[in-house]
Amino acid sequence: MERFTVITFIFLLFFSCRSNKSNQQDPVVEADSSTLDSINFQIRLANQGRSIELLDKMGDVLQTNSPEVKGFTLDSKNAPAYIGGIYLNETGRLVIQVTDDSLTSRRKLEKALDADDFIIEPITPGNYSQKELYAIVEELNKRTEKLQGQPVMRNVASYGSSLKFVEIHLLVNTPEKQNEFRKQVMDSPAFQFTGMEIALPNPIMGVNDTLGVFIRPEYKAYSTNARDVSFILYNRSGETIMCGEHYFATFEDEDGTWRNVVTQLGFVDIAYMIDDNKERKLYAYLFPDVYPNKPGRYRFFSEICIKDNWVLMMCEFRLTDKREEWEKAEKTPAP
Repeated sequence: MERFTVITFIFLLFFSCRSNKSNQQDPVVEADSSTLDSINFQIRLANQGRSIELLDKMGDVLQTNSPEVKGFTLDSKNAPAYIGGIYLNETGRLVIQVTDDSLTSRRKLEKALDADDFIIEPITPGNYSQKELYAIVEELNKRTEKLQGQPVMRNVASYGSSLKFVEIHLLVNTPEKQNEFRKQVMDSPAFQFTGMEIALPNPIMGVNDTLGVFIRPEYKAYSTNARDVSFILYNRSGETIMCGEHYFATFEDEDGTWRNVVTQLGFVDIAYMIDDNKERKLYAYLFPDVYPNKPGRYRFFSEICIKDNWVLMMCEFRLTDKREEWEKAEKTPAP
């Protein structure tokens, strides 16, 4: 870290000295993008090192942590009330958010840290400090915990605070679903919603049998209200194969375009080994109470490893709204 600081300082000093020689006509040398990227990286690295030093000093001087813990803790009872947040900007400089007058706050911090190489960011009306965003997320945690299992929460993939807002990622991000969340869970101007509003086209294809490995839907048809669909992965390759929890699915719309199905976004990274002449049941979890699925053709995709090669397996299945059809659906015969 210190070596980069010295290199950057020498470079800047050298550049400054050369620029002051106004009487000499030096040839213009244009730095390529890789050189500029390297210079910017060194500057950012030096700034980050200095910012970390300042954070350590803030923790010591303001006594926000126990002796064995370094750095500044925003939620400590000893943290000054006028400090609303801290972060490093894109150049690695330390930014301190303040709720009081910015000039007064800077003087206090300069005196306490015996330094001035940091940026003061005043919290203006309409903006939120990190401390305020943390408080909003804490309240959101309490409310979502009470609503676990409800359709409104099944549409929530994740949420958390960023530098300027609370981001809420929805599986289906339509104005109607956003309004549903605000009414049933919590409302705040600090919320920013992300996620899919319209099912995106996805024409990808896979294989349903290769090298002695087969994948089939367990049943020939499922209900449009089904919460999960099951598949059987058969291993007849003569070797042990590997699969995981990751999958995705697509559906064919009325125009014949294949689009992404709303499914879970998070998976546990577990490798399952399937011996020769064995099979494993796989599942796709659908969200009919979040995004009603229409009758038609669907595809399930899962990547597996055969003989050190990763292969995208695919099989088609059907959803139907005819009760008699899905109730009497037969099991797909093993290959």
